[in-house]
Amino acid sequence: MSAHFGRAPRFALVTVCSADGAIEEQRTLANPHAARAEGKGVSVAEWLAEMKVDVVLTREIPQGPGPAHVFGEAGIGVRATAATTLPEAIDVATREALTSPG
Repeated sequence: MSAHFGRAPRFALVTVCSADGAIEEQRTLANPHAARAEGKGVSVAEWLAEMKVDVVLTREIPQGPGPAHVFGEAGIGVRATAATTLPEAIDVATREALTSPG
């Protein structure tokens, strides 16, 4: 889990069954915007929106109007996590989703 959203070298896309929390699919993609000098966060947010993600788990909630606006317009939830590894983040997020009302 990267400490900086826009600079993360890779992003994991995980499809989780909402009924039982089972992982249906998991793939890791290189961040195509990591080398940009400016605007990484917005570019990454737009890229994730194009892939139709539902929720972004991040150690750092992107600040400023850019990424937050993109996520808001796309209906993407953003949740901070203290997890330091992908398996830990998936485990925590899955348990939270299964115990949350609605």
